[in-house]
Amino acid sequence: RFMGAAVKDFAYAFLHPEEYLNWIPELEAQAEDLESLLPSLFAALQNVYAQNYEAEVMLQAGRRSQTIFDWPPLRFNSTMSALLRQRLKKWQSWALEGLVTSGLAEWLAARPVAAVLAGVLFVHGGLPSALTLRQIQQLGPGAVVNVDEF
Repeated sequence: RFMGAAVKDFAYAFLHPEEYLNWIPELEAQAEDLESLLPSLFAALQNVYAQNYEAEVMLQAGRRSQTIFDWPPLRFNSTMSALLRQRLKKWQSWALEGLVTSGLAEWLAARPVAAVLAGVLFVHGGLPSALTLRQIQQLGPGAVVNVDEF
């Protein structure tokens, strides 16, 4: 959990839609995943980013009221939204399982989430604007690396 919500629920914090394809078991893959569901999820995320709402929109229901399903093309397609909600839960489950069983989760957990270079904070993928450096440091030892000290 991060800032009161599961990390996987933040629109900007889990995986790029196409990355789910790496974790879907071959026997579980469905044609509509690639043909319509992933492209629709990607299009909705593009709309969110275009309006700079990535810190406000969640993938699934969370603390906040807006989800990715409130954005076009999902907003007005209840059938697509219902199917995508079901598949997204499975994709996230497979991705988490794959990250753990492959050892990637352990590897990532051992790496810093941010680095400071010449007084500038660098992160991969961004952080919520409400998050302070103190909160990042409270994530645990090694969460922030000061490159200037090397």
